[in-house]
Amino acid sequence: MLSLHNYNESFPQLFQKEKQRLRSILGNQCLIEHIGSTAIPGTDGKGVIDIMLIFNNKNEIDIAVKLLIKSGYSLSNDNTDR
Repeated sequence: MLSLHNYNESFPQLFQKEKQRLRSILGNQCLIEHIGSTAIPGTDGKGVIDIMLIFNNKNEIDIAVKLLIKSGYSLSNDNTDR
């Protein structure tokens, strides 16, 4: 069962911290965007910070996936069109 969480004022700062970590791993090869309910001040939601990485082509995605896995991230193919 899905439960709603109140908006937390720290969501933007938490996103920025994760964005910095992602930028240190991926460099400037993609855009890093904060999306979903945590990106909208005052909006209740699932309480998980959703981040979208935007690449120019599939080859860049493949390289990024390898770098992210090497850095401790895990891969989920849910909601992807690869």
